[in-house]
Amino acid sequence: MDPLPYNVTISSQTGTIQYLPIRAGDAALGWNVTYSLGTKDTGYGNLQGIGVDVHQTTHDGATMQFSWIGTAVYLYGHASGASYTLDVDGEQTSSSSVNIPQGGVLGSRTGLNYGNHTLTLTNHGIGQLAFQYAELTVGMGYPGTSIQNNTILAVDTDPVSYNPTPNPFFTYHPEYNHWGIQDAKSQLLPSGILVPVPLQMLTPTLGEAMSFTVNQTSAFFLYGSSNNNRDAKTVTITPFSDPSKARTTIVNDYSSLLDFFQIIYWEAGLDRDESYNVQLIQTGIPPGNPSGSPNFGFYSLVTVDGGSALSSQTSGTGDQHQSSTKLRTGLIVGFRSCTPINCDWRGVLGLAT
Repeated sequence: MDPLPYNVTISSQTGTIQYLPIRAGDAALGWNVTYSLGTKDTGYGNLQGIGVDVHQTTHDGATMQFSWIGTAVYLYGHASGASYTLDVDGEQTSSSSVNIPQGGVLGSRTGLNYGNHTLTLTNHGIGQLAFQYAELTVGMGYPGTSIQNNTILAVDTDPVSYNPTPNPFFTYHPEYNHWGIQDAKSQLLPSGILVPVPLQMLTPTLGEAMSFTVNQTSAFFLYGSSNNNRDAKTVTITPFSDPSKARTTIVNDYSSLLDFFQIIYWEAGLDRDESYNVQLIQTGIPPGNPSGSPNFGFYSLVTVDGGSALSSQTSGTGDQHQSSTKLRTGLIVGFRSCTPINCDWRGVLGLAT
């Protein structure tokens, strides 16, 4: 039985999206990143992006690619005299010399069989093509089941001393490593309000890793910061019941601008009755930093349990209430502003229409 459809919206800064030939630099040479309300110096050594993030390019042959498990995708952004192709699993659609206003639809694909799909957006010529976010239909839960979420912080507060301590839910490798608790930071919102960022675990060392295990989980979202001292990480997710089905992918949280509220890595379409080990290793060196001191930081993991297909079959069809939903990186847009540790996910995740 396929799970019920849910809409998940990911922004252009999400770490699972791959950009070639460069992720965030000169738009004439690859992709660059801008924010709708510009930037501001908030005292952290790099300008912080304010508002909505957008990746744009004027480079002939520049590509953006991601994979997901689900049945549909919509791409949003804008274009100025741009020609591009949208490829999903080898099936292409082309647009030639188009002008699309900000927040417009660049392309879509619906009615796909439930499963793994790969989308590639390719720019042709030197027209401006900009990608803002993707709305994906994934699977979450079954008739008669309910959705439960759990937020796991990277850093706990000792109930007696009130001192911050690393959460033992996460394991760090090697045993003698450079992981530590980063000083408190704040994110500047478009309203001008400074919102505290949960304390991050951070390492400045190439080759160091973090791992965790999830079970009774249909999807999860690992939150951290994007910055110019980040780069590629190798992720391996391994099911306990059959390690031969382990999958490895590359994520990248490099950004020319600082943004604390971003998704480094996410997965949906998991078997919630399976247990998975997830490991992330810092493997990339930031552009322009040949000395090799990349940072890897994260502060929370949100897990979502859609319920078991087996319990759905035994409990009947249940109430199939439908609603339209959006999950954005960091801030949940369209419902209410919140940090990744302070959201009522019952109002965010729901059945897709």
